[in-house]
Amino acid sequence: MKLNMICEGGYISNDNFSNVVLAAGGNSLITLANAQASPLEGLLPIISSVGSRNLSMQVDGTKASESQALQIINAILGANTSVSVSSIASMTAQAVESIVQAGVGKKLSIGIDCAVSSQDSVVHAIDSAVRSGISFSVGSLNALTTEGVSAVFQAAQGSTFTASLDGRTTSGNKLQEVISAANGSAASLSLFNSSYVPISDLLNAFSLIGGRTLDMSFDATLITAQNLKDLVSSAPASVGIGIDAAQGIVVSSLVEIIQASGAKRLAVNLGADQATNDQMQSSVDSGGATTSISIGSAHVPQLSIMLGMIASSANTNLSPIYNGSQLIVTPTDGNWVVRALEVAQPSTQIIVNSVGVTSFTLSIVLDILSAAG
Repeated sequence: MKLNMICEGGYISNDNFSNVVLAAGGNSLITLANAQASPLEGLLPIISSVGSRNLSMQVDGTKASESQALQIINAILGANTSVSVSSIASMTAQAVESIVQAGVGKKLSIGIDCAVSSQDSVVHAIDSAVRSGISFSVGSLNALTTEGVSAVFQAAQGSTFTASLDGRTTSGNKLQEVISAANGSAASLSLFNSSYVPISDLLNAFSLIGGRTLDMSFDATLITAQNLKDLVSSAPASVGIGIDAAQGIVVSSLVEIIQASGAKRLAVNLGADQATNDQMQSSVDSGGATTSISIGSAHVPQLSIMLGMIASSANTNLSPIYNGSQLIVTPTDGNWVVRALEVAQPSTQIIVNSVGVTSFTLSIVLDILSAAG
């Protein structure tokens, strides 16, 4: 069982964040999203004093200054503290070099967004990461020209990384071009908003991908259940399928899709504010070891319903997601997230997001961390 508590920088105070971090045990990961939005004078000592606790700092490269990113990275002392800088290629070339160099020997990863960066900036950021041994990912690769796509894989020099494409602006020819350009590389590919790409082009990608990892995510409201089932059935073992808004699929079809995935990777994402209890429980019952099921707005169903789903999820990977601004504690039932942790299975990951945004009560959060161990 794991707990991921996601605090929101700029909202949660440094005092409260410090208390959260210090209360975390070995089963908990504390994440600070938009870390650059928190006052650094108080934040940096917290980062330096976490010891062996699991801490993840997320820096938005489109909003952070070079100085803010460097100060956060330089404050890291703990072996289990990681930091990610998104959209780093939107920064100056000198800033990219300085940030990457500061991350050497630390758990730094950088995200490079081709949709908001020039080809030269993208290639420079990759070069910097490769030379320094820093983890990197490349987003919206479809935004580059054919020459730019080739330049990305050449710059990567065999490094392991993930390159993603946006299906809303990716043609079948572009998808084929990227798959071909990836030959000989150690890249994994990801296509999000896949519902916008014609089914024939997706099936063609299956025939080209070979053993390379490819992940595709679909909005269930934009594709038929039959097409999803056909894709899941036809996908080679290296392809993973993700289904967002899965509550838009009737329960019988949803079960058929999950069963059709067999030992392939399948992610089913449901919103409990719209899904029926039958959809959620049937997904859990049908899921296997390679199935991941997330349930957003996990505070919406009756407590007994959610506890039953969690308790029965030993054969699959279930992630209930609780909104940290809507945590429920009642005299009769106690703290609902604590109750969920008490019945969590070894494969369960419980997520509490938006911690500190509104309605923050420190004692409620500390009880959750204590229960997680």
